Amino acid sequence: MTKSELSKYGRNAEAVDDPNNERGWRWFGTLTFAGSPSESHCRSIYWKWFREIERAEGRPNSVSFVCVIERGAFPGKFRFHVMFGGDHIGAKWDWMLCWVELGGDDAFLHSYRPFFHSYLLDAADDNSDFDISVAIGGCLWLL
Repeated sequence: MTKSELSKYGRNAEAVDDPNNERGWRWFGTLTFAGSPSESHCRSIYWKWFREIERAEGRPNSVSFVCVIERGAFPGKFRFHVMFGGDHIGAKWDWMLCWVELGGDDAFLHSYRPFFHSYLLDAADDNSDFDISVAIGGCLWLL
């Protein structure tokens, strides 16, 4: 998916932003990786991190998330733009530290505010390629 396609998707996904925060979004931001790891290694770190968040939540399928993988902004580099919600996932600071402990580089997380796709489009590079994963209420979509 190109940035232009991502923009069209974002405009059609206003419900994901949830301006009244009825889904319990907690934070959003960007995850980075040190060096130039493979995409499969980056995904592996991300899913380990996600399982830790899900474990902290305490109930299967209770964590909501949006994850947009960005390829191509920097040669050999990946960035994961994320938004997470749940009743018990806690402070973003704990998850930033967990990200680094699992092998990620930096986690730039911000307290939730509406319009995640606007943040994403501002952060994303024009020449990148994107994959999107969304899970809300235990249903996972890969776009």
